Amino acid sequence: MRGFRALAIAAVAGLLPALYFALWFKWPTFLAVGVGAVVAVVMLMVIASIGSDPAAEDAAWREAAPDLVRLPGTPGPSERAIGPEVESNGPEDEDS
Repeated sequence: MRGFRALAIAAVAGLLPALYFALWFKWPTFLAVGVGAVVAVVMLMVIASIGSDPAAEDAAWREAAPDLVRLPGTPGPSERAIGPEVESNGPEDEDS
């Protein structure tokens, strides 16, 4: 149902500017439809980016990638203590 609702909102959001440009500004039909299509696609992207429940989406993300989660109060990657550095001069040639 959410997909149908998103398509309906995008269709209305695209149809209104198309009619406005075609009837009020007397633009050629293909330009007015093009502008309406661009507005409709932008509307679909906005609707798709807005989730129904941000808390549930955040919990699902934390469950799917626990190694990327930084809990409050814990040091971040740049704040962690760095161990002794191992110097490497690259692969050594044993023949020389």
